[in-house]
Amino acid sequence: MLISHALILFYFYKKSKNLKSSQKNMKNQLLKNLFLALCILSPFFAAAQSPIIVENFNYTAADTLRTITGSGWTPIATVSNINKIPVVTPGLSYTGSTASGIGNAVAIKTTGEDIGKAFAQNYRDNAVYASFLINVSAAQATGEYFFAFFDSTLSAANFRARVGIKSS
Repeated sequence: MLISHALILFYFYKKSKNLKSSQKNMKNQLLKNLFLALCILSPFFAAAQSPIIVENFNYTAADTLRTITGSGWTPIATVSNINKIPVVTPGLSYTGSTASGIGNAVAIKTTGEDIGKAFAQNYRDNAVYASFLINVSAAQATGEYFFAFFDSTLSAANFRARVGIKSS
């Protein structure tokens, strides 16, 4: 009986030494796997960030963006007074879109006022994405932009990206 206890104790001592090194290896492997999982999932975490601006045009129909107090819309140029952009009702709908049927819309003519809405902070060194619903009834043959990203100063000289439409 004594010998068997001694062998068992030696066995557990030997096992615990091996267990410590295998626990260390397992811990290292677990940390590596956790790091890999975070690297793979990080784009999904970034995609789940809160929107910078959500504009549903919840203003009174027929008001122009330029004249709505507190809306944040600012003319890009002082001479930008042609075809002011009115709020129209109802808003746009698209099956399957989470933005469908929320708020009103704006009516933009083929030439019109350049107006913008500034971000609360500078995102120049970051990726910024936009989405919107649009219903096109007319476009110029030469093309014209209707949406753009600007630097912190709202000016045509500070375009960073533009989206335009051209008739075919």
